[in-house]
Amino acid sequence: MKSIIYVVFLLSIILCPFVGNGMVQEKKDTGKNKNSAYQKLFNGKNVKTAKGVMTIHYTGGNVYVEFPLDLLGKDMLFASSIENTSDNGEGVVGQFAGTPQVFVFTREGEYVQARLRQGVPIINGSGDENVEGALEKSFMPGVYSTFKIEAYTPDNSAVVLNMTSFFLEHTAFTNPFSVQAVNSVWGFVKRNHKYKANRNLFQDVKADGRSVTVVCESGYDVDHIVMGALSKQNVKVSVTFNKMLVLLPEDKMTPRYADPRIGVSFVTIPEIGKGKTALTRGFLTKRWRVEPSDEGAYWAGQVVEPKKPIVFYLDTLMPESWTKYIREGVEEWNKAFERIGFKNVLRVMPFPETSDFDAGNIQYSVIRYSPTSPNMYRPQQSMLVDYRSGEILNASLYLHHHFLFILHRDRLLYTMAADPEARKAALSEEVMGQMIKRQMIREIGSCLGLRANLQASSVYPVDSLRSVTFTREHGLSPSIMDMVPCNYIAQEEDVKNGVLLVQDKLGEYDYYAIEWLYKPIRGVKSAEEERDTLDRWIKESRRDIYKTYGHTPFTSSVYDPRVLSEDLGNDHVKAGEYLIRNLKKSMAHCREWFAEEDKTLELQNKLYGFIQGRYMDGLSRVASYIGGMYINDGNSDEKIPHYTVVPKAKQQEAVNFLLEQAKDLDWLDNQELRHDLLVHSSAVQQKRIEIFDLLFSRWYMVIMSSRKASGGYTADEYMDELYRMVWDGTIKRKQLDPLERDFQMAFLAAVIASSTVTEDATQLDAHTRALVQGISATGQVCQKYDPIACEKLERMQVENISGFYAQGGIAVNTLSRSHVFYQMLLKIDAMVNNAMKTSTGEMKDYYEYLHYKIRQALDVKGIH
Repeated sequence: MKSIIYVVFLLSIILCPFVGNGMVQEKKDTGKNKNSAYQKLFNGKNVKTAKGVMTIHYTGGNVYVEFPLDLLGKDMLFASSIENTSDNGEGVVGQFAGTPQVFVFTREGEYVQARLRQGVPIINGSGDENVEGALEKSFMPGVYSTFKIEAYTPDNSAVVLNMTSFFLEHTAFTNPFSVQAVNSVWGFVKRNHKYKANRNLFQDVKADGRSVTVVCESGYDVDHIVMGALSKQNVKVSVTFNKMLVLLPEDKMTPRYADPRIGVSFVTIPEIGKGKTALTRGFLTKRWRVEPSDEGAYWAGQVVEPKKPIVFYLDTLMPESWTKYIREGVEEWNKAFERIGFKNVLRVMPFPETSDFDAGNIQYSVIRYSPTSPNMYRPQQSMLVDYRSGEILNASLYLHHHFLFILHRDRLLYTMAADPEARKAALSEEVMGQMIKRQMIREIGSCLGLRANLQASSVYPVDSLRSVTFTREHGLSPSIMDMVPCNYIAQEEDVKNGVLLVQDKLGEYDYYAIEWLYKPIRGVKSAEEERDTLDRWIKESRRDIYKTYGHTPFTSSVYDPRVLSEDLGNDHVKAGEYLIRNLKKSMAHCREWFAEEDKTLELQNKLYGFIQGRYMDGLSRVASYIGGMYINDGNSDEKIPHYTVVPKAKQQEAVNFLLEQAKDLDWLDNQELRHDLLVHSSAVQQKRIEIFDLLFSRWYMVIMSSRKASGGYTADEYMDELYRMVWDGTIKRKQLDPLERDFQMAFLAAVIASSTVTEDATQLDAHTRALVQGISATGQVCQKYDPIACEKLERMQVENISGFYAQGGIAVNTLSRSHVFYQMLLKIDAMVNNAMKTSTGEMKDYYEYLHYKIRQALDVKGIH
């Protein structure tokens, strides 16, 4: 036995070095092979490398990424931004375009898959683990592309992937062209971008602690299509843009559910709730992650700084005269955050001159100067959001130089009658600076996750806007997020006393909205636990009229006269009187005020048209009372009416006001100004026709509102009043003066147009056209052509809460309105025929002419 043990021991001593060397050699070979594969990719080659969350290389026309193994399974955002462009009408420098997508990378053997998360994943709020498992199987990320592992890094912590196709090829996700670019003319022009691979050039690779970026230049041939017809073809466009893969936060921000009773932006998510409920839509607010740097101090009531401030980097190419007011506009919102215990939340810093700053990177929110087309009047925005939580990752602004045009125009149009400082072709830096600051506050409000609140201004009494003390304390509206113009209520004596003309500060609603959106709620651990507190805050806000909120309506669906753009005060009729008083003064003195500075008459020519436009805007606001309804959003437990019909007396007041305006239009023709300008036809008769068109367009609304209130203003009463007011002189066989005749002819022209008798016999009237062309598969009516739709009993009743989205088309009647105006036309024809028989001289000639035009419209031969 001992001899056997001895032999085994001896053999182990002899063989051990060989076995050991063989095992070690195999391990070294594996490492050597990996290292040699890695070295073969880069050693001795011209390689451009950037190191950050990943290491990225470019060599030999290929993009290689060292993908860390510990990032497998992590959510990443793939996005792009414009670095420079040959045509800023297709997109401006710095703009995030395309449709950013969330990817997750997984490994299968020697391959790594880039998996695309399609849409927003369903949230399981049921608490059922079986549901969770089913969702994982049903909504797993799909394979977008597969990459062979080319090598391992020397420390085996990452795999090397050839991701050339991922970063350099054109995809819909990295399309650099904005849908709302200048060349689109606000979506009217369709652009077809044809990618040309032979004009694709690599430029650079970049990396930082959260992202890797490939910079490349791509060439496109662009076609412009207008109403189906090709207007431009193969326009050569080159764009250099950053394609970046960004690691999303692993510690997701706790979401906050949105509420339709307050104006906050949101992302929509499908959601499975508790109990036996169908799949529903959830709404998460868009907001920045604002958390106290010192929680103990914060909950003790101290004002603290946030862990991570919201920094806007200001373009150093920005015109120097703008920068002060841009900064003030941004920092104005700090006052609202201070009320909820945070200081220095928003900061403005110039573009750093350090090499690691990249204005096109998602990590930097920027305010850039974009001297683009004169057709772009409004600043543009880009906002990138983590759709898992609603966290805003980037919100950037692009200021076009021509946006000063709107600010300058509004300041002149609305205030030059009352403010001598506005009677200049070139306004002072201080005056324009105040306008820039106002605009910036609004834009930054959107970047913070707030929506427009057009109802805010409706709570201030009109005459209070002439008060120095009131306007200095409360502004022109409780919300800067209201589209409030300059103070067109103020008269010259008010300006001398110091009344506020431009609101350049937050209103009470703005403070409340920031509190609701950003104030931390102590002791909660989930978004669901916050709901009761958020609901209570909204109900408490009902006690303060200055915290009123109303949805922005579709432009063609004006139901609520309180929710309008560029309105002031709680009474459109009274506000209209002040506005028209100022416009008349401006029209009368326009030539005098600008004669010296505007020798080419370019500005005066524009003002002549703009004054007429603002006049009609004011009348449109008055018309919104006719058939109008006050819409209120509220939950069932609040016991507030979801709609209230505008009182009959107010509707009739609006009708009378508009008819009186139609008689008083001579002031629109400033003869001295018209003599100096290019040839202009008289605006008087055209504006009369527009006023009657405006009145007729509210006919549907009168029908709808009359059904919602007993004793309300009925459609028959409405049409009869219009008829009597216009034809009163003829009915009473009076001698008509020239104004009355013009008035009747304008009314008749509008009746003929509304009856559609002059259209082709096969042509449906505008209302029926809208119904035929706009009915969807669900039966919902799209009001593309007609301002009002019909009563949708199943899904869109006014009694229901309007929800998050703007009030849509509500149809009153699926029947055509043309027959009503056809009968009106026949009624007028019979009256005119009788008047023609009993009149003599000039009046007989007048009625014969009207009778002829009616019969011609009806296409009846043998008039006499």
